[in-house]
Amino acid sequence: RPTGRMTMQLDTIKVEEDPKDVTFTLTVADSSRYTPKSRKLYFTVSRLVRKNHWTRVYLSESSARRLVFDEVNISLRDLAAGDESRAMRLEIYREAPVRVGGFDVLSRERLLGHIQMSIKSLRAVTEGKSLQWFDSAAGPVAGGVSVVMNRTEGKTYKLGLVINC
Repeated sequence: RPTGRMTMQLDTIKVEEDPKDVTFTLTVADSSRYTPKSRKLYFTVSRLVRKNHWTRVYLSESSARRLVFDEVNISLRDLAAGDESRAMRLEIYREAPVRVGGFDVLSRERLLGHIQMSIKSLRAVTEGKSLQWFDSAAGPVAGGVSVVMNRTEGKTYKLGLVINC
């Protein structure tokens, strides 16, 4: 007799005849708060499935004191389930080792902050404009993210963001 419980989350995906990609370029402006010695930064990109439930679609590699991340290419289908109006979230984390007996055995992660938007709203922002950053310690920071690139090349949306906090 089986026991237990299983929960499934289903997500509708809008199928596009003309598939598109989104390319992110992300830079974290030099800040001792975000890049103290022996800390690693990484970022995630998630899409909204339903109210307050996010599905991670990308996890970057972490690197010590890395402020410019490699360009990331994500299909619109993965990023927003094919719907440019669907909310997505880009989060920056700091990873720190936990030392036991002189060895790094575990790592803790700390959310530094995030930006939440949709591809549709982001495409409407012109280069040179800024967006609101949600700092995990300080709360909303107006102008915390600068849009340094926002253009369409063929079937690819190219977005360049700089976190200024």
